[in-house]
Amino acid sequence: MICRRVAGCPRSEYFKPAGIPLSGLEEVRLTRDELEALRLADLEGLYQAEAAAKMGVSRQTFGNIVESARHKVAAVLVKGRALRIQGGVFQMTDSMSAKKICVPTETNEGLKARVYGHFGSAPFFTIVDVEGKSVEVVDNGNRAHAHGQCHPIASLQGREVDAVITGGMGSRAVQMFHDSGIKVFRAEAGTVEETVQKYAGGRLEEITLEDGCRHHGGCR
Repeated sequence: MICRRVAGCPRSEYFKPAGIPLSGLEEVRLTRDELEALRLADLEGLYQAEAAAKMGVSRQTFGNIVESARHKVAAVLVKGRALRIQGGVFQMTDSMSAKKICVPTETNEGLKARVYGHFGSAPFFTIVDVEGKSVEVVDNGNRAHAHGQCHPIASLQGREVDAVITGGMGSRAVQMFHDSGIKVFRAEAGTVEETVQKYAGGRLEEITLEDGCRHHGGCR
């Protein structure tokens, strides 16, 4: 399947009717490429041919994507279901993808360092400047923090990043990054170089507040 081009990340990934617990709701999953089709067709008001070109798909494929998306949104609104925006086969466009990416690592070996399992307790943070093709390694002086007391922004010691890619992160830390406009993505096992390549290809799953590690409130 061809990767569909997507411009940017949604500001919110979950919607539900007010006053109804999640346990009592049926969930509908809208993929990121379906959301992009809705944005282009219904928010931007583009004709299908132009919208299809922006996503890098045929006009027929775009029509199928937007039809599926509209059906799902209609079901959510009419039947009172929850909506999760997640997944899909897509690639971020260069104009909207992150320029500086932070990856928690086991060692200070730059692009060859392996991704660490959790953000807060990582020995190092490897920051990759995608545009400048430079790499900076920051020692995590806060890795011995008390349980639930991780301060992820402070751990970066003033470095500005656009995205964080990590094996795992607590919901509190995810919230702190989201509040700062920084998206968090889930890394697979591998090196920093492999991880950044997967991000550029749109092959990493975004970590939402609901997906953050539930066994602890902070990060580990």
